[in-house]
Amino acid sequence: MIRLHIILNNRRRFIISAAMAAILVLVAGGANALAQPTVWCVTKTGPSPNPSCTASTTFPTIQAAVSDAKADDIIFVGPGTYSESVTIDGTGHSRDGLSLFGAQAGNDARLDRHGPESIVNGMGNPAFMVTANYVVIDGFTVTGGTATAANAFPGGILVGSTSAAPQWAQVLNNILKNNGTSVYLYKASSPVVEHNLFRNNNAPDAGVSVKWVGLGIVSSGTGFPVINENEFTGNKMAAIFVAGGSNAIITNNTSENDGSFVLYANTSQCLFSHNRGKNFGHKGVLPIVVNSTPYYADAAVEVGPNNSNLMISDNDLEKGEAPISNGIAFTTAFASSPLGCRRAFKNVEI
Repeated sequence: MIRLHIILNNRRRFIISAAMAAILVLVAGGANALAQPTVWCVTKTGPSPNPSCTASTTFPTIQAAVSDAKADDIIFVGPGTYSESVTIDGTGHSRDGLSLFGAQAGNDARLDRHGPESIVNGMGNPAFMVTANYVVIDGFTVTGGTATAANAFPGGILVGSTSAAPQWAQVLNNILKNNGTSVYLYKASSPVVEHNLFRNNNAPDAGVSVKWVGLGIVSSGTGFPVINENEFTGNKMAAIFVAGGSNAIITNNTSENDGSFVLYANTSQCLFSHNRGKNFGHKGVLPIVVNSTPYYADAAVEVGPNNSNLMISDNDLEKGEAPISNGIAFTTAFASSPLGCRRAFKNVEI
């Protein structure tokens, strides 16, 4: 078995602990907690996906159901392909606590699940754009969130915006494939991403000059994201990129045939622990574009500038192919300021 090795450019090792964020039980408070939620249904063909729905609460598109829904409502989406970009916001009235369940809700996407899928194709835009709080997206196949010159930050599921910082979004049990980036967490608070399969998110091809192509998850300026028990494969830049923000908890994930496992820049109090990965770079590596200049990672775990109190422990990383020749490496390449990581690794097994 080929083991990758650690590169420490500053020749120092440190031991530091990182605070773990507690995952709170989701409770909607106030008057909304006493209101009976409405159940809505979306179907392309066949019977309603839930017997609670009537003709007046059943729609042919997901967006139509979301537009009528209010806080704490539930939307069941039947099998089929929905070519649309769904916006879940608070415009008009609150949609906080809205839950969307696809045909495979509750079924771990990492397993060989059978049966029909609810497929949402963003057709060049994010399939879901979330700015409301406490939103759940569970049991879908998400595709088509591709990048263009005008849309440099693609995502199959986009959580957050320049004007909204949604709290406690949950992305569960989804297959996310053939996007530019599958899940983009932008200035969000405490999102949970769990039991998803991220596969071949490299659209468009490498010849298009845009950022964030070839990534499973981007967490940008987000606080307390929990990324746990997901499977990543064939994402040619990296499975995960943590760019800014704090307290990112990345545990118990697997990565195979990705460009690299995780990239860090400008973070604090982050944890990367009990993850397993192999065959990095086997299907090729896409670059990070920094000031119009492409930079290729050379490690399964690439630690960029200005990371403090970063703990990497108890991971199993093996079999990198050129240019991924290292298990863990420091670099100053993908940010403008000098390397500022003051804390490194405890009990790393590679």
